[in-house]
Amino acid sequence: MTKQDGKVFALSGCPIASPGSPNESVVKCLEEILEQARSGEVSGIAVALQHGDGSTSTRLHGYLAHHATMGAVEYLKHRLLSDDL
Repeated sequence: MTKQDGKVFALSGCPIASPGSPNESVVKCLEEILEQARSGEVSGIAVALQHGDGSTSTRLHGYLAHHATMGAVEYLKHRLLSDDL
């Protein structure tokens, strides 16, 4: 981690959220997903969560087409491993 202008950044250059402080880009993304779910556009969800303390958790809800969902998970895995965030 490095420190620039009072903010903490990972070695990759991504800012690290302060525990207890909302990450506005995460809030915006979740609001967009919630809107899609309310309109019926989203029928299922598989989520990996990164918590402020560094721990992780997962959620699976709704209808998930297993093969298509696994393809999406593999794509996310590729993005995480290639730092293409």
